[in-house]
Amino acid sequence: MDLMLSSFIKQNIDLFTPEELELLDDFINENELEIMKWVIEHKDIPERYHILVKKIISSKR
Repeated sequence: MDLMLSSFIKQNIDLFTPEELELLDDFINENELEIMKWVIEHKDIPERYHILVKKIISSKR
């Protein structure tokens, strides 16, 4: 999971607004198992992370 997230962040960091960077910071500090569930299984994604998770998912395709 760390590799996927680090790759996504490296590719997109310059595109994030300050608010999105703050959200990303909150996201990566979440429980890793929860993040995996959201990104890999597409299940129970919290509303505040929904757009971010969709961006992460689409970047790995």
